[in-house]
Amino acid sequence: YVFKLSTDDAQANVEELNKSLELQEQLINDIEKEVRDYENQINKTSKKDLAQRKDLNDKIKQTKERLKEKRVVQYRVLQTLQRV
Repeated sequence: YVFKLSTDDAQANVEELNKSLELQEQLINDIEKEVRDYENQINKTSKKDLAQRKDLNDKIKQTKERLKEKRVVQYRVLQTLQRV
């Protein structure tokens, strides 16, 4: 099987990957800010307010998990760009 790709097609693919990378970076920045906001909230929450602290800790954990997933996607996009 022979795969032919024009220079224009290859350039379009690289541009699409670059856009995807930029979007991933923006999304990662947004999620990192979300984590910081939750951490700031927890620092302002009374140590006696266990329910609120637990809720915030759960949100931090879930948000960090999303952040990890997005970083994996970003890594894959970078790997693809390096192959081009």
